[in-house]
Amino acid sequence: MTPAPTPPPTGLRSSAAVPDTRVLVVGTTTDYVHWIDRTWPGRALFVTDPAERSRGIEPAPDERTELLEDLRNSQRVRRALTAHLRRHDIRLGGITCYDCEALALAAKLAQALELPYPSLDTVELCRDKFECKSVWRAADVPCPDGAIIHTAAEAVAFQQRVGGVCVLKPPTGSGSEYVFLCNGPDEAAAGVTSIQQAMVRQAGNRMYAGARERIVAEQYAVGDEYSCDFLLEEQGLRIVRLAKKVRLRRGPFGTIHGYEVPAGLPSGLGRTRLTDVLQRAARAVGLSRSVCMADFIVTPEGPMMLELAPRPGGDCLPDLILRAGDVDMIGLALDVAEGRPIHLPPANRWKRHVAVRIHATQSGTIHHIDTRKAAADPRVCQVTLIRQKGHRVILPPEHYDLWVLGFIIFRPDPKRAVAVQCEELLAGVQVVMEDAA
Repeated sequence: MTPAPTPPPTGLRSSAAVPDTRVLVVGTTTDYVHWIDRTWPGRALFVTDPAERSRGIEPAPDERTELLEDLRNSQRVRRALTAHLRRHDIRLGGITCYDCEALALAAKLAQALELPYPSLDTVELCRDKFECKSVWRAADVPCPDGAIIHTAAEAVAFQQRVGGVCVLKPPTGSGSEYVFLCNGPDEAAAGVTSIQQAMVRQAGNRMYAGARERIVAEQYAVGDEYSCDFLLEEQGLRIVRLAKKVRLRRGPFGTIHGYEVPAGLPSGLGRTRLTDVLQRAARAVGLSRSVCMADFIVTPEGPMMLELAPRPGGDCLPDLILRAGDVDMIGLALDVAEGRPIHLPPANRWKRHVAVRIHATQSGTIHHIDTRKAAADPRVCQVTLIRQKGHRVILPPEHYDLWVLGFIIFRPDPKRAVAVQCEELLAGVQVVMEDAA
């Protein structure tokens, strides 16, 4: 297995922070904690959920650097943080967040600590898949038509209004969780039932609080799907990276299997037009200086916005972007939090790379994962596993995180289809469950 590269010095890297001044990193995962603590020692103070730390396979930072606290109680987190800062004589020079579920907490802490950060209203608007698009439509930002529905009959009525095909999803959540493509009345009714049942199962999950009574129905947009990170500043917007999403013929609807960077835009859609759409979308929801992630589909009419979040893209994207463009997106977010100037590398520095995610194909407890065949392929430059022996796999739609096992980053053969090469490399990964060992 090839380890993730250590970020080398570039224009995006900052000098060492003042010893007693740190960026507060709210509610991130242990792999990000390890990335920052290894690459930027002494630069961050982490507020991490104890449950996340207990699941982590990476070494924990020292007691001064990480505060473990239940993130569901913002008042308790604030009190514990105040005591931690006083006890260790730390002051905060900024705040950032890499995880959608912790954005609201970060906004609350930023307001209490008087640190620059998107407001709670803006964060909640970005997290609501219906209200965000309502604001965009009012601002003439292109995005799918949508409605809030509560019953199968309402879903079918919306489906007929938009041409017989629609997408059903919860108003909150991440990625493709409980997202269903419905081609007719029977599929629409089944989608409503599945989402309602899922919301009952997720009743204790703060991400879905109050969502059970609302389902979002959206027009199905046809086209290639893209993801990008961008930097929003007073003087305008700069696209940091542009990735084309890779979909394979496996998994539930909406599953993203990988990303290709740098991605070329279809003819007729230049960066100037895309930048204008992204900037209008960000300004419409109240964002100012921040690093953001956006998902959009390129239709024959142009880009159509899907989602926007005031954080950089996650999952395999930071490793992929570091490999392809020598850009440390995790470090860039720290720079933005501290108000530092951002110097992006020239476009000709980027080298074409693809990341394909490793998903389990069956439920069970992992005995071992063998990636030797995939790692030996000359195209492969990195294989990263985020699970290990003893991990319990639960497949969608029961769970959407536990089936993700890691990712492979490779340099694709330019003469062959990316999807075919992804399938070839995934065939070189063997996942053995305990009862089959």
